[in-house]
Amino acid sequence: MEQRLRPARLILIPGVALATVSGVLGAVLGAVWLLSLTNALPFTPSALAHPKLMIFGFVYVFIASVAMVLVQRFKNENPYSYLQLRASSPIIMAVGVWLFAFAEPGTVVWLLGYLAALAGASSATLYSVRVLGRPSGPLAAADPLISSSMTLMPLSLALTMFAELESAHAFGRPGILPLLLLGTPAGMVMGVGIKTVHFRVDIKLRRRAWWLVAPLHAASSAAASAAALHQSEALELAASIGYLMASIAWVVSVDALRRVRTGEQYSRMRERDRVRYLYFSALYRVASIWFLAGCLLAASSSAIRLLAHPLWYAFRDAYIHSIAVGFVGNMILAYAPILMPGLMSGRAPHVGLTLYPAAILNAGNVLRVAWFLAGLPSIPLATIAVSALYLSSIVTTLQMMHSLR
Repeated sequence: MEQRLRPARLILIPGVALATVSGVLGAVLGAVWLLSLTNALPFTPSALAHPKLMIFGFVYVFIASVAMVLVQRFKNENPYSYLQLRASSPIIMAVGVWLFAFAEPGTVVWLLGYLAALAGASSATLYSVRVLGRPSGPLAAADPLISSSMTLMPLSLALTMFAELESAHAFGRPGILPLLLLGTPAGMVMGVGIKTVHFRVDIKLRRRAWWLVAPLHAASSAAASAAALHQSEALELAASIGYLMASIAWVVSVDALRRVRTGEQYSRMRERDRVRYLYFSALYRVASIWFLAGCLLAASSSAIRLLAHPLWYAFRDAYIHSIAVGFVGNMILAYAPILMPGLMSGRAPHVGLTLYPAAILNAGNVLRVAWFLAGLPSIPLATIAVSALYLSSIVTTLQMMHSLR
């Protein structure tokens, strides 16, 4: 057992640690930027690194780290196969992100950073696609989603790099944000969601609908990539509508909104399993609601942008944080305490699991989304409250993760 678990620790500990550092720093810079909108704090140019650190440094590095272990487990590969590549890929990615996040676009440091991040992402992608191979087994519909998600990781990095060379506002370029948020992160979560349906009880699976998700997600990602290349707002709208359709198909296919607290399966659970199930299923449902809301806001934002209405910016920020914080954040909170201890130590802890970090995170996100949709009223207390809630959720999450037993 020890020999089998050792490779997972070698991959997850440094990878997740580096992702966490990026996430904490990115959250702090995001709070500084948010507070500057109401003059609660002066604006600082370093706050512009916030989206790069959060999307690439935290979400992408975290996904790559976990994928290097999960893909091997899903296909029963030798845990020591390509271990050096699997362990180094997230580290190289993280270092690269730190370099280009704070460097001036076009400089040598900036270019080296992107090349390093691309190298790490590409090696992780090649390993994942090779191991997953052709879809097989009863959960085969997840394989193309995970492969597509990993393939979109280096592609989205490359498109962001070229967009940044052309414009100081790369994240405002049509297609970039839908691809970054709904390409790799959403694809991976949907794929893992199918692979881990056994984590939930008494759900009504619609397996035929699973096979709709990957084609919809791939077509939407292709449209988003084309939108970024051609700077087409119409293609961005098409991509956003496609992602919305994929999200609905996935939520329906895995019965994502169902949370059972009665029935034969539930009554047979041991206390440990029941605590873990109640924790996981609550966050899974909350994350799925944010997913649907975020995709709907993304489509609305693209439509409003196409009409050249100034409201598009408020909708844009609302969908960004509905997906990045509401969907991805809650899914990480759901899976991390359930999956990672088992992957690294074979344990299944339940003492210390609490929904408080998620409650704080979601309170902050609801307030932020509502504040933006209300037109960014000049209320310093609102931005102070949102920032405090976000940062508090990080602290309480880290406390929970380190106290599990």
